[in-house]
Amino acid sequence: MKIAVTGATGFIGRYIIKALLAQGHDIVVVGRSAPAEDHRLTFIRSDLLARDNYSWIADHRPSHLLHLAWYAEHGKFWTSPLNLDWCDVTVRLTAAFCEYGGERIVIAGSCAEYDWSFGYCREEITPINPTTLYGIAKDSARRMAERICQTHRVPLAWGRIFFPFGPGEHTQRLIPSVAHALLGWRPPFAINTQHWRDFLPVESIAAGFVFLLNQKVSGVFNICSGRPTQLSELIRYLGTVLDKDPAPLLARTVHQKDIPNFLVGDNTVLLNIGWQPKYDLWDSLQYYAKSIAETQDYAEATLRKL
Repeated sequence: MKIAVTGATGFIGRYIIKALLAQGHDIVVVGRSAPAEDHRLTFIRSDLLARDNYSWIADHRPSHLLHLAWYAEHGKFWTSPLNLDWCDVTVRLTAAFCEYGGERIVIAGSCAEYDWSFGYCREEITPINPTTLYGIAKDSARRMAERICQTHRVPLAWGRIFFPFGPGEHTQRLIPSVAHALLGWRPPFAINTQHWRDFLPVESIAAGFVFLLNQKVSGVFNICSGRPTQLSELIRYLGTVLDKDPAPLLARTVHQKDIPNFLVGDNTVLLNIGWQPKYDLWDSLQYYAKSIAETQDYAEATLRKL
């Protein structure tokens, strides 16, 4: 199959491209910036925010579309009005791909679409009630994309991402921030250590999307571990791995209103159609933490940003 991929240079996209190349697929990368040069990739420079800029679909005729691109600037994407633009992009891209005869679409959604007050998120049971502009825009894009695909009889898989981690993520995200504080690269900061979250290595998130590309089913699928991890346990483990005292972080517990204590996904639907994620959470955390500690350039770059 010939796969068009948007968002290929993003945190998750880079891992997906690596996995797709390993499977020998014909890949067309679409976006404003090119991925690392690879003769196996076809790169199409295109501003997806520009209206009616879909001639590349007719020129290259991909059979499958994996749409990952979205505004994702750390700390800003939750409330940015750019979410509205990317909702529009997703809908227009879906329609154009269907009209040009595309066979299958997979799109990246988010756990932010759920009503977080329920804590445990199941695709067919947990209410959809996003409270952020980001979550609302994602859910709106899903609803419209589903209706477009139903009209054209094109199967659509919508993958809701929970909490990925791994090399290449923004340094201000939770796990690298904790590692930096433990290593003394930044001051300790307040964390609600009693929170439970659903962490999954980015490689496994990528594998989930690749799996969905190779299926024929439509629907919404949580791409998650299905296993709750308490932040206090995560901090203690990283302290052990890095041989650092976690007490300064554990002592700064903060209780934040309107943020759920428990937020975990159920991946049963994806497992029931054959997904078999291969990972060990603690081994992945250990590898990641040590890779941060052992990279001096990474440490110096982080210090310059503080």
